[in-house]
Amino acid sequence: MKRLSVNEPNRFVNERANATTHFLTNEGTLTCIITLGPTKGRSNEQLAALVAHEAVHVVQEMWSHLGETNPGREQEAYLVQQITQECLQELWSPRSERRTEPVA
Repeated sequence: MKRLSVNEPNRFVNERANATTHFLTNEGTLTCIITLGPTKGRSNEQLAALVAHEAVHVVQEMWSHLGETNPGREQEAYLVQQITQECLQELWSPRSERRTEPVA
């Protein structure tokens, strides 16, 4: 949250939810934030499924933001795949290797 200059992270983190996605628009630029609830005790498969679920919401919002009403199924699948992969790489990378800037 610090990298995105969000001063009140509690607004985004919901301890009761398994995962949530938040959308912010600033000067026409869409920012999507996927948050995970407590991960302790969850398997990698469960975490991957949660991230994939939220990635679908991100793609849906992207289409809406772009005004796309009839996206191609293959394009949609590739977007979900890419977002899921990026999120899982970030989630599972050692803290010392995590990015210092948000993904553009």
